[in-house]
Amino acid sequence: MLATSPDGLVDAVRRRNDEIKALQRQLKAMQQAAAAKAAGSLTESVVDGVVIARLDGLDRDTMRDMAAAAREAEGIDAVVLAGAGEKGGVVLVAAVKENGRFNAADLIDQSAKAVQGGFGRKGNPSLIVAGGKNVEGIDEALELARSAAGI
Repeated sequence: MLATSPDGLVDAVRRRNDEIKALQRQLKAMQQAAAAKAAGSLTESVVDGVVIARLDGLDRDTMRDMAAAAREAEGIDAVVLAGAGEKGGVVLVAAVKENGRFNAADLIDQSAKAVQGGFGRKGNPSLIVAGGKNVEGIDEALELARSAAGI
């Protein structure tokens, strides 16, 4: 697998680790580019200033970045994204315009419970990231977010 002699094993492992790290950075960059593109398409599904969507297979940082980018678009006051995370579990994100008509925590409070999860209320009140265990509850969580947003 490493095709080296025992004397060169340490160097071969270091090289392989460097390759893995480079590939992980490349993958992250590609995910971020895809997220930016997807964030643009999210703005097409706005209802009364709110975007609510399911996006599976993304990590929490990518989902957070997508929601934050989408909320900056013209005519969008709030974004709620939920999906099965890339490593299992549920990722739930709410992003709202600062000083706007919505509160991010209020939008996903009940949604987090539907996926057997929760979130802290410290930090940025306009951008909340929650987690959960119940992937089967994602669609219900999105419906609860729609209800909380009044759409």
